[in-house]
Parts: sequence; C-alpha cells; structure tokens
Amino acid sequence: PYLDGFSEIMGRRPGSKLNDTPKLILSAEDKNWHWIVSTGVYMDDVNALFYNRAMLFLGLAVGGLLLGLGLSYVVGRTITGPLNHTVKALEELGEGRNDTAVEIDPSRTEIGRLTRAFTQFRDKMKETEALRQQQAVAEQKAQEERRAAILAFANEFEQSVASAVESLAEEVIKVSRASEEMSQSAKDSATGTQQVNAAADAASENVQAVA
Repeated sequence: PYLDGFSEIMGRRPGSKLNDTPKLILSAEDKNWHWIVSTGVYMDDVNALFYNRAMLFLGLAVGGLLLGLGLSYVVGRTITGPLNHTVKALEELGEGRNDTAVEIDPSRTEIGRLTRAFTQFRDKMKETEALRQQQAVAEQKAQEERRAAILAFANEFEQSVASAVESLAEEVIKVSRASEEMSQSAKDSATGTQQVNAAADAASENVQAVA
C-alpha cells in the first residue's frame, strides 16, 4: 500500500531489467480525488551528489585553510616581522646601542609610523648624547682652566713671597752689617777711652812726681 511520506523501495533504472537500485519514494494522497502522487530519487544518485558536495566543501575548506596560512605568512612578513625587528631595535637602544637601525617603512600604516617614530627617537637620543659629551668636554676644559689658573696664581704668589723673603733677607743682612759696624765702633770707642784714661793716669803721676 502507498503511504503518505517517505518510503524506500528497490527500483529499476531505465534500460535495466532488474530492480536492484534502492530508491527513495515520496508519496502524497489527494483527499478530493483520492489519488496517490509519488516521486522518487535513486539513493546512489543522492549519495553521489552528497559525495560531490562533500568533496566540494572539503576542497573549499582546504582552500580556505591554505588561504589562511598564506594570509598568516603574509601578515607575518608584513606586520609581525617588522614589528619584532622594531621591538628588538628598541631593546638594543635601551641598552645604549645608538647605532641600531630599522628599515623605514614609508607607508601610512601603523608599522610605517612606528619605524619612522623609532628613527626620530634614535636621532634625538644621538643628539642628546652628543650634547652630553660636549657638555662633559666643556666641564673638563673648565676644570683644567680653573686648575691652570690656580696653579698660575700659586706660582705668582710663591714668586711674590720668594721676592719678599729675598728682600727681607737683604735688609736683615744690611742691619746685621750695620750692627757689626756699630759694635766695632763701640769697641773702638772703648779702646780710645781706655787709652785716654791711661794718659790721664800718666799725667797725674807726672804731676805728682813734679809735686
């Protein structure tokens, strides 16, 4: 009996004499005319269509996977690679290596802006380091000039003191000589006085003798 809905029977393909092909039948009954309308499809055709669609979807999936891998590679070359290089250059710059460099990307992407910003920052650091070195050289030169000025002042002061000491020594020598001369004059005066006293004594004796 024919029933509403799906049913499966063994069908016969056109040109074949054997009912050896599974066939899926869809039947529906017309209530007014009491007719049974049926249609069917061979299961191997459904399976073939299913496998074809499955292979198509599988091919699309594999293609999508390959496309994703390709995009990942392109992204890695265009974004991840330059970004890693810039990060490594920043680390080297933080270690004091001002000669580090990255390839400048002239594009308007974030990577391009990052590479240009890195280059500008590195150049500013070089300028700052050069100014610091110039300041250090200027400070060292100023210290050397101060030291030279102090040494020159010390030498001049030493020469002035030496000259004053020499003049004082000459004056001391002159005073010493004058003192010696005065002492000799005093000695000579004392000798003269003794001679005068002796002459006076002799004259007194002569006077007494005459008396």
